[in-house]
Amino acid sequence: MESPPMSLGAIWSFLLLSSIHAPCLCGSAAAHFSNETDRLALLHFKHLITEDPLNSLSSWNHSTLHFFHWQGITCGGRRHLQRVTALNLTNKNLVGPISPFIGNLTFLRRIDLAKNSFHRTIPEEMGREILENLTQCSELNVLNLYGNLLTGRIPTELGSLTKLTRLILGLNSLTGSIPPSFGNLSSLTYLHLSRNSIKGRIPDELGQLVRLSILALSQNEVSGTIPPQLYNLSSINVLAVTWNRLHGNPPPNRGLTLPNLQGLYAGGNQFTGPIPLTSLLLASNRIFGSIPSEIQNLVSLTVLGMDDNFLTGTIPIGIGRLNKLGKLHLNINELSGQIPSSLGNITSLLTLSLRENNLSGSIPTSLGEIPISLGNCLSLEFLWLDGNFFQGSIPPTFSTLRGLQILDLSRNNLSGEIPKYLEKLALQNLNLSFNDFVGELPKQGVFGNASQVSVLGNSRLCGGIQELKLLPCSNQASKKRGKSPTSKVKISIVVVVLCLVLLSCFFATIYWKRKSRREPSATVSVEDAFVNVSYGELFKATDGFSSANLVGTGSFLPLYIKGL
Repeated sequence: MESPPMSLGAIWSFLLLSSIHAPCLCGSAAAHFSNETDRLALLHFKHLITEDPLNSLSSWNHSTLHFFHWQGITCGGRRHLQRVTALNLTNKNLVGPISPFIGNLTFLRRIDLAKNSFHRTIPEEMGREILENLTQCSELNVLNLYGNLLTGRIPTELGSLTKLTRLILGLNSLTGSIPPSFGNLSSLTYLHLSRNSIKGRIPDELGQLVRLSILALSQNEVSGTIPPQLYNLSSINVLAVTWNRLHGNPPPNRGLTLPNLQGLYAGGNQFTGPIPLTSLLLASNRIFGSIPSEIQNLVSLTVLGMDDNFLTGTIPIGIGRLNKLGKLHLNINELSGQIPSSLGNITSLLTLSLRENNLSGSIPTSLGEIPISLGNCLSLEFLWLDGNFFQGSIPPTFSTLRGLQILDLSRNNLSGEIPKYLEKLALQNLNLSFNDFVGELPKQGVFGNASQVSVLGNSRLCGGIQELKLLPCSNQASKKRGKSPTSKVKISIVVVVLCLVLLSCFFATIYWKRKSRREPSATVSVEDAFVNVSYGELFKATDGFSSANLVGTGSFLPLYIKGL
């Protein structure tokens, strides 16, 4: 037959029940306890256990083995080497009540009894009386009773244990409300009350816990609003309040007052209004899984940093709805697939870093598209896409990224020629290394400074400035003589035409010479004509060698025309 559940107040009653015989005080009374007292207290604890299926307490006996070596027992300290300081029996499937003599372990600093079936019913009046004595024993650091059969209200007196750093009471059947006295637990870093039946409001006093890192209140019946004091706790990393009856609109400056917040779990409530989160920074953690599609609802985000994690899957298309986003860092993850073209809708984007992932496909042209109304002004300044599997060429629409300062496309599978328009951008650093680009490298703009550009690992590139030490292109020699490809074609045409004309003249000359040899001339030779003309006749025909009959002057003699 299953034993009845045990109230939390009853457990604390048991812890100090021995005060009836010897008060559990951390003062002079504790000095009378010896290590034999600790041994007897542990044996009495075992005596009340009704089920021990794993034989976890088999070493707890009257043998010569000292209780220092019993399973689950830790002893020692700087001043009390032979006293029990920790009791750890987590997840041992133990069944039974907790012995009242555990209160005699006056040097106990840590109690871990999670995931068992401890229970007991004690009259409430008795529990209240003993809990009052507990305020004088305040050395306990950790109390972990997670996953048992505890019932009843959470004792207010727990608020006096000011040295508690971890209070874990989740997964029980506790009722009532959260005691405001918990605001006195100034050393508390972890408060876990999830999966109970707790009602009422979240006390404002929890805002005094300046060291609180994790607050877990999920799956209860907590109502009201989240106290604004909690939003002033810069130490909080995780806030879990899912499946309660909370309502209201979170303050708009939450992203500023909770700078270390890494996890916010608030589903299953009645919150209203937009999500005011403006910055979500989860970088350099061990977060795994995919980016949830619901991230598109964080429409107020200006900064999203999830870099250096273990994220997988694809980049959600809906991320393009975050039109206020200025910085997006998803680098150093294991994301795959293509870059969604919807990123081109984020016109306010200043920094985009997707380096060191498994992204593939072509770089979307939408990253370079801008609305006509923006003219030549585009916000994107830093673009890191290195260390992926992108293919194809550099999109022509990148020419509109007039504000781009850093562009890193290294270590991909990009190909084609390097666009000339990159010379005109105001780039301060350009890394195109280890791709498969071809053709001649430009020389102007960023390409003119070897310290600002890197093209290593592109074996088919040529040209560029001398400092980059690329091979000269095949047409480089002719370019040094000032001959462009167009002028080369023109010169070739002229040479061919001249050759044809000369050949035609040559063959025509040969033809006429051969023809003149075959046919005797009927005319008088030139020599004969000159022989038969006297000087007088020449003088008379040229009117005394008059200049009026002068045709021209040859290399040796002037040339006249005979007068009629």
